[in-house]
Order: sequence, then structure tokens, then C-alpha cells
Amino acid sequence: WIADDGGVIQWAMDDVLQKPLHNSIPIYKNDRDAKVIMEDYVRVQNYLYINDRLILEDMLYNDYMNRTKKDVPESERCVFVITKWPILTIERAFAYKKNFKYKPLFDKILSHLVESGVVKFKMQEHLPKASICPLNLKSIERQLRNTDFLLTYYIISCGFGSSLLSFLVESLIGYQYKKKLKKAKAVENDDLTSMPPLPPPYHTLFQEPFNYPFGQKENINGREYWVVPSDRGKEIVPVRATSAMMFQYTH
Repeated sequence: WIADDGGVIQWAMDDVLQKPLHNSIPIYKNDRDAKVIMEDYVRVQNYLYINDRLILEDMLYNDYMNRTKKDVPESERCVFVITKWPILTIERAFAYKKNFKYKPLFDKILSHLVESGVVKFKMQEHLPKASICPLNLKSIERQLRNTDFLLTYYIISCGFGSSLLSFLVESLIGYQYKKKLKKAKAVENDDLTSMPPLPPPYHTLFQEPFNYPFGQKENINGREYWVVPSDRGKEIVPVRATSAMMFQYTH
């Protein structure tokens, strides 16, 4: 692992971290630009960089935002990750010169600022609330893209297409059924309303005087009859349509 030369970690390595990290090989680099350490040692040589958590979070956030501006894919933006557990916890303090006459006043004000969380808030206000490139990258919240919904789009499209096809088939079958039913009802109505035609008058089936050369009309009891000769004598045939029809069906 690597840390800043002359920093708190180097001091702690000789004291409180001597036992926990006694089997490790530390490298202390005197480089003011921490980005060089991140690129040359962490990224290229796979070193563990130990530094103040706020400094690392600020570096990771700036690196993440730079890659976002360059349109780097979401899965490739977190080149570096940060652990959830601390290696060393130390207290922060405000220092001023000896015999500072405003010490009681500053101690009271600074105590209120620290206890109310104002100091911590001001140190982290430029950072997002979500974890920046945590050790478990699956926990990163990212913006969903259209490619994430392809399966959903396929399922919805297939369902909509199947519904449309079923609707068209049912409409076609219903139309054919209604057409046949309407035609059957029309035929049934025709059968119910239609009546067989009346037979023609009996006397219209023959030419006058019914093909008998000696037939003649006579008025008998107020009605006209044809009087025609036959083998049995003379026969009379009513001239009126009703009587002729009755005569036709009775003789």
C-alpha cells in the first residue's frame, strides 16, 4: 500500500498501526498531486492508497464527474473504489497560538459548530449524498437507459400485437356470423310473409267459348253461366271468378 510521506498514516504506522499492518509493505510518496499517486500506483500497479476519507471522496467524485462529462459508459466511470471501513480514526482539532486572548470565545463557538454538525456539513456539502464508487459497485444508483427496458418493450409489444390480432380475428368471425344470421332471418321472414299465388280463374284457361262451338252465356238466377253441351246433356259453368275458382276445385 502507499501513503503520503510525512503524513498522519506514516506517523501512525510507527505507533498505533504497527501491529495491525506489521506484515504489509508500505510506500511513502512525497507527491503533492494525489492524482499522480492514483494513476501511477493505484490504477497501474494496483496499490492501496491510504489517505483522509474526505480527500479520497473528493478525488473520486471529481474523477467520476470528469468521466461523466466525457460520456464514458456508466459501468466504466468508477475506476477507483473506496472501502466502507476506516483503517485509522483520529480526532480533529483547531489550534491557535499560546496565550490567545480570544481562546474562551473561540472554544465556545467552535464547540457549537462541531456539535451541531455544521463543520461536517460544510466539509461534505459539495459531495453527493449517495456513496461515490463504493467497494460493492452493484449498490451504485445510476440513471436508467432505454436499453434497460428492451425486454419490457418486447413483452409489451408482443402482448399488444397478440391483443390486436385476437381483436381482428374475433371481429371477422363476428361479422361473418352476423352476416349469416341476418341472411337466415331474411329467408325466414320471406317464408313467413310470402303466400302461394292464387290459381287463375277457370275461364281464363280456355278460349271462348271454352273450345266448344255451341257454348253460350246465359243469366240464371242473376248470375252469368256458360252453357256448354256435353255427353250428359248441357252443363253450366259460372263466369264469376269466385264461383269459377270454386267450380274448378270442386269439379
